[in-house]
Amino acid sequence: MGRPLLLLTRPEQQSRRLARAAQVRFPDLEIVISPLMQAVFLDAEIPAGTGLIFTSETAVAAYCKASADRDAVAWCVGPQTAAAAADAGFVTRTGPGTALELMQHIQAENPVGPLIWPHGKNIAFDIARGLNSAGIETVPVVLYRQDPVPLSDKAARALAGDAPVLVPVFSQRSARLLIPSLQGRTAPLYVAAISQNAADELRDVAPDRLCIAQTPDGDGVLEAIGQLLAQISAP
Repeated sequence: MGRPLLLLTRPEQQSRRLARAAQVRFPDLEIVISPLMQAVFLDAEIPAGTGLIFTSETAVAAYCKASADRDAVAWCVGPQTAAAAADAGFVTRTGPGTALELMQHIQAENPVGPLIWPHGKNIAFDIARGLNSAGIETVPVVLYRQDPVPLSDKAARALAGDAPVLVPVFSQRSARLLIPSLQGRTAPLYVAAISQNAADELRDVAPDRLCIAQTPDGDGVLEAIGQLLAQISAP
């Protein structure tokens, strides 16, 4: 069995950030970056609002491309998205890490709307529906889509080899996009899933080991990777 390899399939910027953190914690781990999605920004009219809701860093970038307005307070799903929004010039408020928790956080604050929610074409959780149901006017605006991208030749060769391949999975959609590349693999597959929902998407490909992050963020996934590496190293 060869040296374990970490396969990162998030968009380029997020994968590179995770790669840097992984190299610090696991310096002997080979890392391959092969994004499964590429953002395509869309033209859309953005209505005026009293605040913005960002549930991803890509949404921040898409909004900044579409509008020069930085006056509204930005409600952000977690620290990384908040950092991207702050770098863009927004006053930010940071949520606990998931869209559901951010929705609950906003409901507790009960701001006066309308809030504008720039998001991608594919969504895992409809935060606007929940907030509107709670009486907080929220307007969704589709500003980008994530087009599928095939795995690189290097990533495909790793999956066709005999060394363990560790794959962090950060969403249900990325899990679904990964599945075709896992059919017929020969490499032992170790999955670090950010949530049970993301893990469930891969049940039919039968990973050799699966670990669900204790917290739904990059640090939680890194901890899960560490647990998987310990299992690989165990006699």
